[in-house]
Amino acid sequence: LQFNNAKLKEQLDQLEPDNSRQEEERKADHEMSTKYQQTEVQCSSLKNDIDVARKDEQIDDLQTQCLNLQNKLMAEAFRTKELEGAIDFVEKEKAALETQIQHLKADLK
Repeated sequence: LQFNNAKLKEQLDQLEPDNSRQEEERKADHEMSTKYQQTEVQCSSLKNDIDVARKDEQIDDLQTQCLNLQNKLMAEAFRTKELEGAIDFVEKEKAALETQIQHLKADLK
């Protein structure tokens, strides 16, 4: 029995380094897995940040385009008002000239 016990103890001693090496490998695998998951989360977060930045940039571009269109519209509205004023002026001048023509025709008769 003592001989068997000694043999078993010897085998156990031989297995212990294997066990501790396997345990270290398991720990290293777990650490790598954890680091990989953390990296994936960080990568996903960065992708979201990039998407948000792109959307912010697109919003800024669209706001600029909108302001440019508003400025063009206001310029067109101003020109339209100027033209309406010019048309009114021409119509009044035309009416005044027609009145003068009527008076001149009446004076000729």
